[in-house]
Amino acid sequence: MFIVVEGQVKIHDGEREFAVLGESDIVGELAVLDPEPRSADASAVGDCLLFELHAEPLYELMSDHAGIMRDVIQFLCRRVRATTSKG
Repeated sequence: MFIVVEGQVKIHDGEREFAVLGESDIVGELAVLDPEPRSADASAVGDCLLFELHAEPLYELMSDHAGIMRDVIQFLCRRVRATTSKG
């Protein structure tokens, strides 16, 4: 999972663009929680600075801090709602 610190990241499937994410947005949130194949690709739009968070440290953080787990779940719910409402 990556947090965009600077720059922009395009989320796409080949030529089909789903979103362009910027500062403070999260990329790869499903991939860090679930080993299934990715649903889209992510490409930097110019220079980017990203913060990388691997699965094990995230799991440890969530197990030690219920509030962080709640925030992750709420974020995933918002992302699913935003994705399905654009249908």
